[in-house]
Amino acid sequence: MNLTHSSSWALWGRTPESRYLHECWLLRHDFPLTVIGETDPGDVSADRTDRLRWTTDWAALLADPELTGIVIAVPQDQRVERICAALRAGKSVLVEGLPAMNVTELARIEAAISTSGQRIGSFFARGEDADFAAAKFACRSGRLGQLRQINWIGSEYALPADNPQVMVPDDPEQTFREVGGWLIRQLLLIVEESPHTIQAWNLAATAGLQIRVECPSGMSAWLESHRAAFSGLRTGWVVEGTLGAYRDGRLMTLVADGELRSEPLLPPETDRNVWTELRRLLDQPEAARRSWRQSSQTVSLLHDCRASIHSGRPIVCSEIH
Repeated sequence: MNLTHSSSWALWGRTPESRYLHECWLLRHDFPLTVIGETDPGDVSADRTDRLRWTTDWAALLADPELTGIVIAVPQDQRVERICAALRAGKSVLVEGLPAMNVTELARIEAAISTSGQRIGSFFARGEDADFAAAKFACRSGRLGQLRQINWIGSEYALPADNPQVMVPDDPEQTFREVGGWLIRQLLLIVEESPHTIQAWNLAATAGLQIRVECPSGMSAWLESHRAAFSGLRTGWVVEGTLGAYRDGRLMTLVADGELRSEPLLPPETDRNVWTELRRLLDQPEAARRSWRQSSQTVSLLHDCRASIHSGRPIVCSEIH
């Protein structure tokens, strides 16, 4: 999936996420997007540009010999069919959000990857907010020592104001997938360690979800999200290690005399435009493979969460190779 001058990509989907992606692309054009594909012929945006070709013909898109790959941003119940069709047509794929609703759909995609020989990566249109970026930076800096505990508690799912997924779905199963999937994916990006056991609880009173994770290293995580916005409930990311802790944008470490030093933590500035991440997935095949493994693992862990909710006990996590 290396980027070359001959690359030509399409963006397919007419969702809040696809519209957001189009708007972001208009701000910078270093990603080789040449086609916008709309699933609804009557929903044609007024912001067309001469730089892009528009189509509503999915079959023609798949048959286009000039097209290298497709960025797929459709509702989750349509993703597996679009992904598999694109792979079978010889197109590389970048999929927005979790690629599958369950492990059965995930197995179909894995089979299509294997038989087609095409590459696939995944991303979230909603990028990293400042708190998550700082927490991840704190974990990677080594200044916290061995990680011991990671917590995230939020009301309103802590979505940024400009996030295209800010509308929380009314369907409990869709809420479970989108919110639980986002929390697990964020945790995997922070710790870079596969969980050993996972346990989950549905909180009907607050339309909430709780997830507890235990890792082989001894680190544990508690993730809790509520639809109801209780005052003082949100903590954001809180990380504790053997040498220090991170919370609210500050790094707290023990100094030589045993005192606690608190200092602001400023992660390196990064380009927040989502196409910067997509460009990285094109230029770096290993980054694309890693993004796919994390998404696959997230789908598998959501499967384990369901099993835990039904059984009322922790589940030994499924193996992801």
